[in-house]
Amino acid sequence: MSTVPWLLLLVALLVSRSSGLSGLSHEDSGQEVLRYEGEATEATIINDPGVYLVEVFSARCGSCQEFAKTWHKFVKKYRRSYKFAEVDIDTKVGMAYAKKVGALQTGIPAVLMFKGPSGAAPTALVKGEPLSYTSLKKEVIEASAGLERTLKGSYLKQNKEKDATEF
Repeated sequence: MSTVPWLLLLVALLVSRSSGLSGLSHEDSGQEVLRYEGEATEATIINDPGVYLVEVFSARCGSCQEFAKTWHKFVKKYRRSYKFAEVDIDTKVGMAYAKKVGALQTGIPAVLMFKGPSGAAPTALVKGEPLSYTSLKKEVIEASAGLERTLKGSYLKQNKEKDATEF
């Protein structure tokens, strides 16, 4: 029996484990998504000049599992235009944050857009029902109308209180 296939499998396994980034979630997606882990993550979402799309989900939620494929496809396609974070309500800090931003009032899965100045309420784009990729894209594009973009195409948050859209 040749050891070459086993060595290739071992190398592939080691490479896949070492390529993971700290603070990323949905490990099988391989996407750069910030995992909500408390106040430091919240400060990043609020204070970063880039627009954040934040998914609120539970691994025990059938609708969330159904929406996951759409979310990951969207993240992959638009990772240069937006910043992404995920909040797992199966954790204490995740549940507390979801309550704080009102995501549980509309249901999960939820996707919130943080596009206003620091302290502005997020805009709810997904409200308890999984959307198709096309519908999610439409919601995000509509919510992004009027936002400035960098030369590289990333959306920037509004910097005036009066321009913020209320949740």
